[in-house]
Amino acid sequence: MKSLKYLILGACLAIVAAPATAQEIDWVGQAKEIIKNKPADAAKQMKDIQKKNKKNAANLVAIGRAYLQAGDTANARTWAEAAQKANKKFAPAFVLLGDLAAAAENGGEAAQYYDMAIYYDAKDPVAYRKYAAVYRKVDPNGAVAKLRDLQAQRPDVAVDAYIGQTYFATGELEKAADAFKQADINAMQKLEIVDYGTTLFLLQRYPEAIEVAQAGLKKFPRYGAFNRLILFSQTSAENFDEAVKYGNELFNNSDSVNLRITDFTFYGRAFAGAGDVNAAAEQFNAAIALDSISQDEKISLVKELSDIYKKGDDYANAIEAYKQYLEMSGSTTAAETAALGGMYRDWGLTYNDSTESEMRMEKLQLAMEVYKGLAENPDAKEFALHQVARVAFQMDPEEQAIPLVAYEELRAFIESDPANMENETSKNRLVEACQFLGAYHLVKMNDVATSEPYWRRILEINPEHPQAKMVVTELIDKE
Repeated sequence: MKSLKYLILGACLAIVAAPATAQEIDWVGQAKEIIKNKPADAAKQMKDIQKKNKKNAANLVAIGRAYLQAGDTANARTWAEAAQKANKKFAPAFVLLGDLAAAAENGGEAAQYYDMAIYYDAKDPVAYRKYAAVYRKVDPNGAVAKLRDLQAQRPDVAVDAYIGQTYFATGELEKAADAFKQADINAMQKLEIVDYGTTLFLLQRYPEAIEVAQAGLKKFPRYGAFNRLILFSQTSAENFDEAVKYGNELFNNSDSVNLRITDFTFYGRAFAGAGDVNAAAEQFNAAIALDSISQDEKISLVKELSDIYKKGDDYANAIEAYKQYLEMSGSTTAAETAALGGMYRDWGLTYNDSTESEMRMEKLQLAMEVYKGLAENPDAKEFALHQVARVAFQMDPEEQAIPLVAYEELRAFIESDPANMENETSKNRLVEACQFLGAYHLVKMNDVATSEPYWRRILEINPEHPQAKMVVTELIDKE
């Protein structure tokens, strides 16, 4: 009976003592709740937690890091310094101080703290990586050297991929690619693979970029960045059908993807290259409608949308988009005006001369009006008159009354300034004008006398011009 009594008493004592010995207080968890909820007596509670952990450097650093994550750098520093007092050789405290310096964009001070952390714990890879991250802005090679030190201390820690990221961040892409290549892609982290593939894409090594991204998809099947890389690379390599396939994967079969302007534009270019102009336009219009797009980006995309419509021979939409581009640009250059005239001309020429003559003439007339307006610009007048003459011939290839006036105006303008004869383009345009005028008077009007000066003028410019030589020697000189 007595032994049973002691047995029961011992069991009771064990139960009473269990909370004090088997269960430790989660000071860090309590501190995080206080930092998150900010109760009225937060300062008092945190002071009590600090007092009870004044010799626990690990807890002090963890709480300081919680403050840093909450954006309270002042308290984060207070707790980091308290950790240093608790243990002057505690490397994580120096890492936290380095993070605070880095957050304040003081890279030099951050590197010093990380270097101290490495001094006190040469085996911990965290400080090496953080040192490299801040020091690469100043000295990429020095950052890489520090990572090689880590490799010497910890052969089991892979550093080549991180070295690749270091060079990638500083734009030394060839060095980045070489470093990434040394790493085992199967052991790489997600973002390391992304940076590797992006490096190869920027180097225009598209097949390699695709291979890396596909390796990434094997490890992370629905990660959007890899589908994005393949979309961009296949589009740039002009493998448009494959690009469309991965564009669909990016937009419809990727997890947690934040679509960017370039996602829409590359997908649109892929559709355009594959011949689906409507789908391409849909993507570009979606990009243009994004709230995040700048005005300059919008202007550029509207211009590219016009080009896509034009490549698909959809001149109505191409011209509508191009006019929108000109309006958004604010000021129109002579070259941009000329491009509008060219679109109207090309549109007109898509119509058959005999069965669709009305539509053909309508569009060519619009081109003519654009070029005539351009002729008011002294710097573009010769070019504009030349285009007017050519469009006039396309409008009136039979009677030729309209191009006759236009080519004569072009000839007179070029010959009004002797300096034009020093310009090959001007000489070629003059030859074209004289050739039309000479042929008109010789063939259409049967007027050899009026025709002759034009042919002889051509020979003055180009003595070996075959048609002018034949007309002068075979027809004019034999009369």
